[in-house]
Amino acid sequence: MFVFKREEFANNDYSNVREFINFWRQYYKNNPPSIINEGGKEIDKKINYIKELNIGGDLTKDNVARLLRWKMWRTYTHPKKNNGITNTKVTTVLGRIQTLNQFRRGKLNEDSFKQIAEQLIKTNGTMLIFLFHICRPSEYPIADRNVFRAFYLLERKLQRDTVTWETYKNGYIIFFQRIAKEYCGRPNTGEDITYIKTLKEIDEGLMSFGQFLGKYDQT
Repeated sequence: MFVFKREEFANNDYSNVREFINFWRQYYKNNPPSIINEGGKEIDKKINYIKELNIGGDLTKDNVARLLRWKMWRTYTHPKKNNGITNTKVTTVLGRIQTLNQFRRGKLNEDSFKQIAEQLIKTNGTMLIFLFHICRPSEYPIADRNVFRAFYLLERKLQRDTVTWETYKNGYIIFFQRIAKEYCGRPNTGEDITYIKTLKEIDEGLMSFGQFLGKYDQT
């Protein structure tokens, strides 16, 4: 994995998971956006992803608004930066905070929640998946074009980065769970903060590798 020859980018397997993740996550750029106040102004405090997941409790509207901004600040900042105008992409989600928490507590099954989530997020990719993630982060990993690029190459030997629910559910989650089993050295024991932090390390490694592929593994 440390030899940057294009024909060897995919030459990794589950026997070197820890080395692979630790190598690539050192290149992860951890620069979260600042919290936005009610007037749309940034305050001198960065969004803390782990804290906003509120592991062990229910999600609040503030948690969800900050997590959406953390993931895709250009589109999901509420209120809108500098002018304080309502961002309906965010408020639509906030209006179903009880639904998110019902799914978090296991009171809604996956199919029922997906039907509702598809009404809140009108795309079948990154942000739809992110709603699942913030509710139950140990079961539903973060996904975007970067980690999918890594998944497609390492698991399927393909140059691709399209994010769909079907590939996520039937491919990426399984891939991520296999990595987590090797990297964490223990099975998923539920939503405990130490385990979630470790899963975030895996995401960081895969994201950095995917960004590298996006820049250097082009045909």
